[in-house]
Amino acid sequence: MEVIQIAALSLIAVFVAIELKTQKMIYGMLTGAAIGLVILYFSLEKIGILAENLHLLAQKANASGQLGILLKALGVSYLSEVSSGICQDAGFSAVASQIKIFAKIYIVILGVPLLLAFIDMLEHFPG
Repeated sequence: MEVIQIAALSLIAVFVAIELKTQKMIYGMLTGAAIGLVILYFSLEKIGILAENLHLLAQKANASGQLGILLKALGVSYLSEVSSGICQDAGFSAVASQIKIFAKIYIVILGVPLLLAFIDMLEHFPG
């Protein structure tokens, strides 16, 4: 049900932003940024619930270190998409592309310890 509310609110905000953009460009951009922050607030609430459930799952699987990496990667990807989207809407597509490239590199760097642990596990695997 919340998805329908967010979608409806977003569409209303977009229509308002389009109308305001014809009068003054900055009002349209501010409206878009405001709705983006509202959606971010609701998303962070859901991400908190997801983090709690993943933490319980990691405790049962004895993999809390990997969970931290997963949550960091999730946060980096979400924040990079939001910030690059705002930059793109403001007309700075080059900056948006650079944000995405940096986020991808950062996520790869986050995954290196997992890859090293996997290789270490294979080296000690019997057979």
